[in-house]
Amino acid sequence: MRFWAVWDALREHQGPDPSPRLMKIGEEFGEVVQAFIGFKGYNKRKGFTHSAKDVADELCDVIITAHVALHDWVENPEEYFANHVRKIQMRVKEKGS
Repeated sequence: MRFWAVWDALREHQGPDPSPRLMKIGEEFGEVVQAFIGFKGYNKRKGFTHSAKDVADELCDVIITAHVALHDWVENPEEYFANHVRKIQMRVKEKGS
């Protein structure tokens, strides 16, 4: 998946400093937690306010935001990410053997 257009637009708006894009990951993670709390009904005052789909949507936002931020750190983020996933798969495979 290509995120260059999103990164370009954000960089044009936010400037070259990667800090806003990194901090956005934390903000999105907070939204995952908020959705999970609402899904489980952990806030007794609010009750059940979110669905599993809401949690999944917020997780997707974290993944997208992190991938966009990755563009600030490596030349080919898609390739870098794919290689990183392969390394994790190899570690999992080795532990399962």
